[in-house]
Amino acid sequence: MKRLSILFQILLLALTISAIQDRTQKYKLNYIDNSHEINYHQKKNENYKQDHLFLSKIKEDTDSCYSVVFDAGSTGTQYEVFQWNCDQVLIEDQKINIQSIKCSKDKQPISNYQNNPEGLIAIFEQKFKEIKEILPEEKLSETDIYLGATEGMRQLLQEKQVAIINQIVTIFQNSGFRFQDSSKARVITGNQEGIFLWIGVNNMIQQGSKIQDILNQEAITTIDIGGKSSQIAYLKNIEDVKKNDSQFEYQFSSNQKYVFLVNSEKLGFNHAKTEILKQEFIDQREQNNQQILYSSCYNQGYEGFEEDLNFKIIGQGDPEKCINLIRKFFKLVNCGYPKFKDCSEKSAQQQNILQTQNNKKIYVVENAMYARMAYGLRDSYTPQQLKNKAIKFCKKQYAQISQNEDIYTHNQCLQGLYVFSLQTDHYGIDPQQTIYSPSQINKWVPSWGIGMLLAEIFNKKCNLQEEKPICDSLQLLLSNL
Repeated sequence: MKRLSILFQILLLALTISAIQDRTQKYKLNYIDNSHEINYHQKKNENYKQDHLFLSKIKEDTDSCYSVVFDAGSTGTQYEVFQWNCDQVLIEDQKINIQSIKCSKDKQPISNYQNNPEGLIAIFEQKFKEIKEILPEEKLSETDIYLGATEGMRQLLQEKQVAIINQIVTIFQNSGFRFQDSSKARVITGNQEGIFLWIGVNNMIQQGSKIQDILNQEAITTIDIGGKSSQIAYLKNIEDVKKNDSQFEYQFSSNQKYVFLVNSEKLGFNHAKTEILKQEFIDQREQNNQQILYSSCYNQGYEGFEEDLNFKIIGQGDPEKCINLIRKFFKLVNCGYPKFKDCSEKSAQQQNILQTQNNKKIYVVENAMYARMAYGLRDSYTPQQLKNKAIKFCKKQYAQISQNEDIYTHNQCLQGLYVFSLQTDHYGIDPQQTIYSPSQINKWVPSWGIGMLLAEIFNKKCNLQEEKPICDSLQLLLSNL
């Protein structure tokens, strides 16, 4: 049997075991859902002709192929331009060497345009102009563009989501790039976001590894701490799945030894910050009837107004009290600081999510990376080191840390404490466990975009093949489950 390319193996492993999502009985692993059978064949027939032309051209093309993935997040919109040798896609036993040649992010989430979708026209026209400046002109009409929108869009009313996505579809159709159909610009689920990140980070790390390397004790876990949501994803032997894993959505196929566990929650930093500050404000209301919050989670000397919450914040610089507020947000009511500094005594209902993942490599991206950078920590650190740095940082006067102030400086005390508590108190990571939170992995910026792109590339190939289990898995992952 011919060996598949290394990256293809990694992708197919993740996709094949993510074929079925059983929402009603999360830990009954013997149920196989075939409801997507009709949709799979309809989609395959619709795209067959376009993909056949695309891949036929690749067979003769030894030049570069390009794709653009838009990550429409809750705090801004990022695009990344990818390049690879076209002929690598179809050659067996050939690694696809995809390169990121441009990455840019703004502070304008598309969800902000819920009442003015037409305003997105000018935003994307500027982005397209930037992208076209770095691509060969003759390649523009062959360059695929994709968009995945995350939690900021998922929280909007359905009609608002539809209006924004419909506007983007129209914009993409008139962009001059190759936009195959409306499914290539969509709101993705939290689980898809987590799986795409897992695929992407594995692709970045395992550049020279074999598939069996992923299935040993070094198999990684990925955690994405975004603005409004957080995702965690990892592999687990089906035999080791227990009832206390019930907070995960199981995605698997019947002939696999491993199950893909993925969990998405509204635990992004911006969302948590809002809820934590609202609770602290309520707790003070009896003593303070003004629109002022004396917050323990901000450095002493800081004063600022939170427009979304409609009150002024005056920093108190009390990190221990702030940790208690964060644990209250996680509903860890019997876990007060400093009596239970490591939050080790919990009720039966307060189980850690990652009870068996310690000693496996854990990669945490987005806000975890920003927090450790703010404190001067290296790419790898332990939660204990992060906590110590955060406490020391929070006790500084704001004047000491505002010399190089940017728009994030005032949040860095709460951000570091929150990332620590999310890792240890909620996800159950050992405080001494090494966490990897690099700004780059083998010259890549960690994101889920590359995972989405790999899935799309191999889905094109599937439209010319009859590897039904693999192609069904791809189709399921690329549709909204």
